[in-house]
Amino acid sequence: RPIVDIDDKDAIFHTVFDLDDRFQVPGEAHLRQGCKFCGSGGTGAHWRGIYDDKGRVMVAISYNSDLGDAWEWADDPYYPEKFSGLAIRVGVNYIVYAMTH
Repeated sequence: RPIVDIDDKDAIFHTVFDLDDRFQVPGEAHLRQGCKFCGSGGTGAHWRGIYDDKGRVMVAISYNSDLGDAWEWADDPYYPEKFSGLAIRVGVNYIVYAMTH
């Protein structure tokens, strides 16, 4: 099956939270190295997926973002809430979407 961009209007981005403003989420290591895109909202993030025959997302791909690191470091005061907050909202949407679609 092909990997395609997920449309901004797809239900996976609007199941619990309306995620119209998604941006690149850096890994914790990049913050320590002086993340150059952290203040600008990020560049190069892509939200892609693989769909089934009924048009449901089977695989969600957060290309060029590290959502797992944002979940892992969410309670660290050094890791910006902007990134962990988005990652948590994306994760909640993915879980609820998977249970309801």
